Amino acid sequence: MVCIQLRFPLGVYHALTDRARSGPAPEWAPSPVRLVGALLAAAHEVPSDDLERDRAVLQRLCEAGPPIVHAPLPVAVGEQPQHDLTESGNGEAAPAHVAVLRGASRWAPRNPSLAEMKGASPRRVGRSRTEVDKGGVATGDRPVAFAWPDLTLDEDELGRLRRMASDVAWVGTSRSPAIVTAGDRVDLGEHSASTPVWTPLPWDTVLAHAQLRTPSVDQIARFDRSFEARKARKDRVEPSGLLRPTVSRGLWPYAVGHPGASTARDPQHWGRMAFVALDRKASEMTPRAPSAYLIARAFRAALMDAFDERGEGNDAPPLLHGHGDVPHMAICPLPNVGNQSADGTIKGFALVFPHADRLPSVAGESQAIEGALVSFFPESEHRQRIEVPGAGSISIRPVSAHDRLLALSPTRYTHPSRTWATVTPVIHSRWAKGRDVEALAAQVAADCAHVDLPEPEQIEFLRAPAIIAGAQRLVPDAKALREEWRASIQGPRSHLQLVFGEEIAGPLLLGRARHFGVGLMLPQMDA
Repeated sequence: MVCIQLRFPLGVYHALTDRARSGPAPEWAPSPVRLVGALLAAAHEVPSDDLERDRAVLQRLCEAGPPIVHAPLPVAVGEQPQHDLTESGNGEAAPAHVAVLRGASRWAPRNPSLAEMKGASPRRVGRSRTEVDKGGVATGDRPVAFAWPDLTLDEDELGRLRRMASDVAWVGTSRSPAIVTAGDRVDLGEHSASTPVWTPLPWDTVLAHAQLRTPSVDQIARFDRSFEARKARKDRVEPSGLLRPTVSRGLWPYAVGHPGASTARDPQHWGRMAFVALDRKASEMTPRAPSAYLIARAFRAALMDAFDERGEGNDAPPLLHGHGDVPHMAICPLPNVGNQSADGTIKGFALVFPHADRLPSVAGESQAIEGALVSFFPESEHRQRIEVPGAGSISIRPVSAHDRLLALSPTRYTHPSRTWATVTPVIHSRWAKGRDVEALAAQVAADCAHVDLPEPEQIEFLRAPAIIAGAQRLVPDAKALREEWRASIQGPRSHLQLVFGEEIAGPLLLGRARHFGVGLMLPQMDA
């Protein structure tokens, strides 16, 4: 293994993404391309006995593929993360978060061109200004690590990498000095247990938790061409010799997971979660939590229609149409709940796929669904909309770097906990035999067993959601829905808070309407 770790002594990382449509945004996690560029700049600024061998080491990093990244989760200033304490109640470290900073730009002196300097008074040099964006990420003392588990360097190569790392002055911009170290293992010290792991997905994955710029195999050559192009410009005052990171060939999809998830019990009922955001600008309505079932049904119908329009109606994957006994996916609307800005509005959707142990073909079928989903995105030539009967239409888009929303954070739904509470009420699978507490508890235990969960140690029936801010108290009246949509929503319903005898890793969806987001549960801080 090869590992490179970063610390920012000023507690801030300054770097921006390049978003042509919506403008730049603070970058997080730090781009592996920026890291390679900083190492290459250090190699040229402080040349060693053999510069070409130094470059060869960096070339091996580029050829090793996307690294695993150990970095805190981003959260916008003013928004509460899922766990705002350093440790959970049982002593396990909660996922670490860093604050994304957005502020007014400042103006700094601009380097004049040679043409501007001709005949100009020296007193006027430096009076022109250029805008500098102050966006960044407040990291505090949290380290970031990049790891290539399958890459092995010999003693000389590792020594060269360590020397280049020690010579790095900054990463991102010069406003974020960095202390960089290299080694053969990840050691984040006291932060190891709380730092989430960002794992690269297959390059053609449409839906991912995050996207990072990663170096291509020709990245070093691309840096060289960029540097030579800057040197060749004679119309401007020569800038510093430091290399600026150049663009890579594209963004690599990443899945973000909690570091402690492997220590909890995984029911292995649900598998991967993929997220899309609600495109509010292109939508005719702003749905809220009570409409979750309706818009989830409309979303599924629109996906089925997408296969019909492509002439593949009979080829819609079984996990989507859900016919027979084949395990099928859940389409779960995600309301903004449980934080200071909670208003119950739907921020996006999670596509929750069955676990691979239940459906071995889930990888291929989910890829087909993601292929159909592209036709709903803004870049599609003939963009499709999701028609919600009697309410209008909504549009979706991929989750972007601007979506620093708690509702679209994967650990919001997967973080291990003993205590779970409903956001949307559970529609029980059948009527309880009797009205006493034992009969009701037996019904809940049956609902849990149906999704491979153990029987809860404690069951609390609630008149209103335990997650008060923004959560859904009621479900739509079945009589107002299409006849074919009524069955799943009919039946006894209740809000619950469950305590299990061991930590359970999410997501958790209970009840007969779980495939449409009704019965969604969130982990709570354990007492």
